[in-house]
Amino acid sequence: MLVHWSCSKVKTQAFDNEISESIIEKLRNVPGISYATIANAAFQCGRPKLATQLLDYEPKAADQVPLLLSMHEDELALVKAIESGDTDLVYLVILHVKRTKPLQEFMTIVYNKPAAMDLLQQYCKQQDRQLLSDIYQFFDLKHENANLAAYDAYQTTDFDSGIKHLQTALRYYNETKDYQFNAKVTEDQMKLLLLQKDLESTYNQKFLELPLGDTLSKLMAMGESKRAIKIRTEFKVPDKRFWWLRLKALVELRDWESLEKFAKEKKSPIGYEPFVDLCIEAKANAEAAKYVSRITLPGTRAEYFLKLGMWKEAADVAMKEKDPELLVKLRNSSSSKEAVFYFDNLLAQFQQKK
Repeated sequence: MLVHWSCSKVKTQAFDNEISESIIEKLRNVPGISYATIANAAFQCGRPKLATQLLDYEPKAADQVPLLLSMHEDELALVKAIESGDTDLVYLVILHVKRTKPLQEFMTIVYNKPAAMDLLQQYCKQQDRQLLSDIYQFFDLKHENANLAAYDAYQTTDFDSGIKHLQTALRYYNETKDYQFNAKVTEDQMKLLLLQKDLESTYNQKFLELPLGDTLSKLMAMGESKRAIKIRTEFKVPDKRFWWLRLKALVELRDWESLEKFAKEKKSPIGYEPFVDLCIEAKANAEAAKYVSRITLPGTRAEYFLKLGMWKEAADVAMKEKDPELLVKLRNSSSSKEAVFYFDNLLAQFQQKK
């Protein structure tokens, strides 16, 4: 009865505020009243302001918000949905406004509403990536558009599409002064993919999506060291990294002649211990022995000689350094009785000189 009375009240000629105060006063302590029903009656009578006033007292956001949308009170509907804490209701408003409003008006409504913006971005990432790009464009967030394009590039399996996404990312990064590192990485990645496409065509081997280091390793393992060196220069691969890659490739190929030439090109930036270690792992002790004498630290050099069973050479290092402690260490590490006897004699010589 009270709802019926209220719906009749909104059709009278009284002022909106007067009607609103009268209805609210009468229904204030009545539980379960649907203010949405009364507000809808007011709206149907051409009294949207009164309808909005009455909806403020509707406790159920699920009844309140749809009516606000039908009244074209989109921003108020969004505010009420956010206040309700009902994610589905917020999505309902966002998608309705997206569907019915131009982008600029749509963005004006959701702007400065973090909860709505967060949900909108979540939705776009899953359902409408073009809209997400439009949003970033609207707010001039070039770095976000660049990140979006870069992500899409890594998600696609189509080569041409991936390159286009990377080109888009590069363009946006270049327009943002604080993201020049990202621009360089993106440019290098695009350049690497184009190179790998060419390598696949040339060698009929799988190269696409390999990291740069694996690309170089594969070329060297195929005996294409010259091509690898050229690419290394083009991508400015650091000396240490390239030496490791080339060393591993030559050992895997068991190309001992090329390895020896490589070791003599210039002083190794990674030292010569890796040469010895990898040759030993390849069960090529004779090759490993060629590089022990190049090891800088006497103690380390002596230990590697001993590891290769070259205990006399190890002893020579200790004697040349006049280091009895190193002799003791080598002696205690020896498994050969002959070696132990040899070291003991040298240690006795040291004792006699004291």
